[in-house]
Amino acid sequence: MAVAGGTGNAWANPQPAETPRRLVLGGGFVVDGGRDRHLKEQAGALGFEDLGAYLWTRCDGGHSIPRIAAELGVREWQVQAALSRLAVRLAPRPQRLAQQRRRYTEERIAARVAALGFAEVGAYLADRVLERAWLLAEVAAHRLTVRRLLDRHGIRRVRRTPLSGPRPRRDAGCSRWGGRCVSSVASRGVAGS
Repeated sequence: MAVAGGTGNAWANPQPAETPRRLVLGGGFVVDGGRDRHLKEQAGALGFEDLGAYLWTRCDGGHSIPRIAAELGVREWQVQAALSRLAVRLAPRPQRLAQQRRRYTEERIAARVAALGFAEVGAYLADRVLERAWLLAEVAAHRLTVRRLLDRHGIRRVRRTPLSGPRPRRDAGCSRWGGRCVSSVASRGVAGS
């Protein structure tokens, strides 16, 4: 009967040969089994120097985890795990939702501006506000959104100067009474006029 583990003889169980080479690691390294390698490559392809910078930028911009996952081409749980490992904290939900609404509005405005034939929002604002003095109703955005875009692009809207002299009246002989012109009310024979 054979017993596992070998015999006591040295010739039956030789010692492993010693290798003259050594592996010396200098500096710090992390063994993660390649978990973040794909994420880091994708972040690098998007123009970020590392995964942490990418996640901080996207989270500060109000991107959702599903959107980040879609952009990186991975699953949501991988993004959540990377956020945990890198200690990147998401903003509170109401703040994230407000940032997402703002970003979607700006993307919609950018698409509308492109459809109007402008290369960028700044060029559109400069043309419409500075050159033509329009009210920007064609982008269908709230006035505060338009004001924020003007501020972002460094465009100051200057109020129109008042007309020189007194303002001309539409009908010099007409004074307003109850929403109607008094002269037209008098012509109809209304008592008291």
